[in-house]
Amino acid sequence: MHPLFKKADELSHLAIGAAIEVHRLKGPALIESIYERCLMRELDLRKIAAVNQRLVKIEYKGLVFEEPLRFDVLAEDCLLLELDRRKRSQRRCFPSIYVAI
Repeated sequence: MHPLFKKADELSHLAIGAAIEVHRLKGPALIESIYERCLMRELDLRKIAAVNQRLVKIEYKGLVFEEPLRFDVLAEDCLLLELDRRKRSQRRCFPSIYVAI
């Protein structure tokens, strides 16, 4: 098991709670960037350190390079949050959050 698994697992519950709060206050059908900025604020209010839209450093057998593959939110240096909107019907969209530990 990865050494940060337990921390990331506990943090995932807090991050999902923060995402639910953003959705509760802002509702459906906004663009992803608005949800992202609101989630960053909510994480900050909950004292969860987070960064967003950073370049990803890739390391492979001694080769190190930065790739413009950006993640949405990295919380506490161990939990990746990928924000997305999923259409449940043609009239309404619901934000989703994917957690990667």
